[in-house]
Amino acid sequence: MLGGMTDPKSLLGDVLKIAKASADELVDRSRAVAHDVASHIGTDPAEQAKDRAEAAAARARAEARQDDYAADLRRVNATVTQTLGQVTQHAGHLAQQATETARQSAADLAERAKEQAEQARRAAENARKP
Repeated sequence: MLGGMTDPKSLLGDVLKIAKASADELVDRSRAVAHDVASHIGTDPAEQAKDRAEAAAARARAEARQDDYAADLRRVNATVTQTLGQVTQHAGHLAQQATETARQSAADLAERAKEQAEQARRAAENARKP
């Protein structure tokens, strides 16, 4: 089974484990084909039966490997999907905070602009007074 998938290193290790299991499955399937071919060549019935049995065993190993890594792949997929959901949620929260901060900053700037405009108006009035 897979290790803990709480960090990227662990997740990468799990993905590499799945890739290795997939490659091992292909090797077993290749062995099965080679034994199938060998079982049709030659004239010794005992040797042909042995090759058929070895082909069946290799296919069984390949199926078992495929079942194992398929289950691991589903778990990795679920973890990645869950993590992406959490990241999306966090990004939404950060965007909301940034929006609120921008609105507050705009309101502060508008208030300062009003104050400066009022000061400029007063200064202009004072400048017009004799």
